[in-house]
Amino acid sequence: MVKRHPVTWRLRRNPLRRRVDIVEGWLIVAACIFAIMGALAAGLAAAHSAAQSIERHRNSHHAVSAVLTRDAPGTRSAWALGGGQVPAPVRWSAPDGTTHTGKTHVPSGARAGTRTTVWVDARGALTSRPLTGAEAAIWQTLDGTLTAAGVVAFVAVGTWWLRDELNRHRMEQWSTEWDHVGTRRGWNAGS
Repeated sequence: MVKRHPVTWRLRRNPLRRRVDIVEGWLIVAACIFAIMGALAAGLAAAHSAAQSIERHRNSHHAVSAVLTRDAPGTRSAWALGGGQVPAPVRWSAPDGTTHTGKTHVPSGARAGTRTTVWVDARGALTSRPLTGAEAAIWQTLDGTLTAAGVVAFVAVGTWWLRDELNRHRMEQWSTEWDHVGTRRGWNAGS
């Protein structure tokens, strides 16, 4: 027994093939091409956009030296369980020379007056440190992959909906033809 591919039989000459079968075959081919090409293009564009965003973040944030204004909690603190870093108040000078205060994570048990490095934006407000090269690569890959998966899902749902509409149309055609055959043979179409 020869196995037939579910798409190619719709595109071959066949006495039972209908126009709707041809449309469905080409719909599936087009959907596959669009899913592959669209996912590739959207994924690369999303990864590129993420790279630009990360680079802007790196360029707009600066490391400055800060001073602890109070002793940091010791290692018995619940905060210290996450790698020995605890939030503590610090004071720093912004790039424009103004003095700011805030809280940042420092080694547990650090004494007041200890210097630490904090990251600030152009206004001098505390911000997160920029991503490392490896972290940036992970974010870019994740962003591109999720975007590509979204495109594939969108195409799959759209194709499923269109095929459902084509099947509905096919069933209506078959019903009409069966009614016609039944009338010619003397059957009651309503029973």
